[in-house]
This record gives sequence, structure tokens and C-alpha cells, in this order.
Amino acid sequence: MKTWVRTLVVLAALIGAGSGQVLGGTSIPEKGNLYFDVWRNGNLIGSHRIDFRRDGADLVVDISIRLAVDFAYVTVFRYEHRNEERWRDGSLIAMTSSTNDDGKAGHVRLAATTDGLAVEGSVFTGTLPADLLPTTYWRVESIRQRRLISSQDGRPMDVTVTDAGLDTVLSEGRVVPASRYLMRGDLDLDLWYDANGEWVKLTFVASDGSTIDYRRVPAPRVIEAEARP
Repeated sequence: MKTWVRTLVVLAALIGAGSGQVLGGTSIPEKGNLYFDVWRNGNLIGSHRIDFRRDGADLVVDISIRLAVDFAYVTVFRYEHRNEERWRDGSLIAMTSSTNDDGKAGHVRLAATTDGLAVEGSVFTGTLPADLLPTTYWRVESIRQRRLISSQDGRPMDVTVTDAGLDTVLSEGRVVPASRYLMRGDLDLDLWYDANGEWVKLTFVASDGSTIDYRRVPAPRVIEAEARP
């Protein structure tokens, strides 16, 4: 790809070009949500839903993940995660999450203070820098971080990110250009963001060796989100 074309793509991602709202460098979808079907080795196992809403000056982000792996009509693995983030003037000011990771409970309670982000989690409790982002990936700025906060248990996670170049992915039934990033370290996954800075795809290899693939869709086909944390 010619250098000037690549530059335009990168600039579009940074400024959040398009019709959505913009938080920092991230474009929030105009329809107010992001939906992903989640696949494991080619089998649909669940959904990941992100809803954006305004509460006065704050942006509230509600996240729900529900996954279930069945074998011979028996559920052999179940994962449920619910999370609420609250943002003000582009900064994270609060987060509350609860997780059932196949029977193992996790949680995070986070609040912004004058000293940074006060975290009380199932694995980590302490104060972290105010500019860290959680591992929810909907903000394109995630690929510029060297440390993220686990939205499942609160621990800080060290990462490096490599730009793997421009790719094409299927997003909401359309083939779109998207930049691919390789996140390695305490996390090992690939992320794609389109020219608007919107998250459109994720893949990683699970601990059992299976491949997990997030595919963005207009609406999830299974396991809708219900209650909020």
C-alpha cells in the first residue's frame, strides 16, 4: 500500500472519522452498541455485547459476555461476565464487574481518586496510574498501552503491541478494511479496528488450544445480555 494511503487510514482511526460520537480517539457507534458473535473452532458458543449510554456528563458502557461450550448435549464450560464502565471527559472514573469463569468467581471495583485508580479486585488490590485502560478493547487507544487493567480480576497486565498492517475483515455483514494489531505479553491476542477506530474483530488461542474468534454482527444470534452488574 502506498504510504499516503496508509497515513490516511491511520489518521482516520486516530480522529474517529465517521458519524459516531467520539471519546478521545475512539469512535462510539452511532447506533449505541457493539455486538460480537463468539466462535470456538468454527462453532458458535456465545455473544459479547457492549451498550453505550449517556448519564448527564458521563458515558456509561455496559458490557455482557455469555459463552457456553457443549459436548454431547451437556455444557462442559460456561463463562459469564458483566461490567459497567463510567467515563467522564475521556477518563475512566469507575468500573464494576463480576465474572463466573466456569465456576471461578472474579470481580473488580474501581474508582478514580486524586492518587490514580483505586482497584479492589479478586486478584489485585491497590492503586494504579489514572491513564490505564481496562481489558475491554472497545477503545482503539488500547493498542497504544503498555499496561492494561484486567476487567476480570483487577490485576495490571503488561503488554507489547505490534502493528501488523492493513487487513480486511467481515463486520456486520460487510467486508471492511481494518488495521490489525498483535498484543503480546500477559495477554496474547490479535485485535482489528476499522478506519473509524471501532473495534471489529478479535482472535486468540484459549488455554485448551482452541481458537476463539470474535466476529462483529448487527445483533448477536445467541445469549442476549439481560441484567447489569
